[in-house]
Amino acid sequence: LSSVYEVTMGNEVDKEVVLPEPLPNNELVAQPNDGGGQSLVEEGEEEHDANINNDNAIVFKLKSPASGKWITLVMFEDEENKVTLEEMFFHFEHLFQLRGLNMKTSFEDERGGVPWNYLAWWDFEMIQDLVEQMNETIKSRASSNCLTSKWFMPSPCTARQIKQLSIKVFKRVVKNARVLNHCYKGFSSFTYGETTPDQLEIIFNRLKMTEKDVFVDLGSGVGNVVTYAAGYTQAKSCVGIEVNAVPAQFATNMKKEFENMMSWYGKECRPIELIHDSFLVEKHRKLIIEEATVIYINNFAFEADLMFQIKDLIKDMSHGTRIICTKSLLEERPETTR
Repeated sequence: LSSVYEVTMGNEVDKEVVLPEPLPNNELVAQPNDGGGQSLVEEGEEEHDANINNDNAIVFKLKSPASGKWITLVMFEDEENKVTLEEMFFHFEHLFQLRGLNMKTSFEDERGGVPWNYLAWWDFEMIQDLVEQMNETIKSRASSNCLTSKWFMPSPCTARQIKQLSIKVFKRVVKNARVLNHCYKGFSSFTYGETTPDQLEIIFNRLKMTEKDVFVDLGSGVGNVVTYAAGYTQAKSCVGIEVNAVPAQFATNMKKEFENMMSWYGKECRPIELIHDSFLVEKHRKLIIEEATVIYINNFAFEADLMFQIKDLIKDMSHGTRIICTKSLLEERPETTR
């Protein structure tokens, strides 16, 4: 079970609350790469530009009614494009709900009254027609400030909004979970595991972070916990540190995609920093022991030696620092490592 601890004056950690169990090691909420969207190659290098330049790529751009910015979706001929179509449906659903747009009924009437989500979404010309109509309508009415919706307001995300946006961004970035699973040594401190959005909602609702808080994720993987915190809480800043090169590269793209998605919906986002390095390096010590007020550690698979190095850090942390972990910090050191 996950737990929250608070550092007290005597450099002790007091247990505060029990939280839900994380996902088992090496399990991710992601689908095998079925084409479309944006993805990374197995070496962790970005291939989005290559996808757009692919002869089989069809690129769609949707204009935001909130910020005027564009979001790009890429599909490929003769491919299922499941993840990209799911995201396109997601955006259109909220665009059609805009008060003042009134496009849904007219678009469906032009196509024999067929509901928009039952149309021929394998027909790229139909999709392009819809995208162009939507963009033109948004452009013509944006200046009148008549396009309103809970989804396109400059306010913090609700629990439902941050969960859905986080999942869409995660699927944009992590197209193939096997890439991450293969880059970690099994049953070691480098084993990869994810915390789900539902679990994060419970954690952050309990923490109630404010602008006085600095959130730090030690071993932040692809950065999805950090971005969730940035989109859902009022923390002053949200920082993640990850030592493994492949997830750290995914994290770079995660930050970019998350900030773009939040901007497209006109949502507030706290400052994000994702660092590729070991959190045990001396230059990060000030951040961890002096600046951080909330520390998250998915230590479910951490080895004993690493855990005791973390406990040494905790001894020097500021009074009141809250620590969220997925395995108890109170275990005794094994005889073999004393």
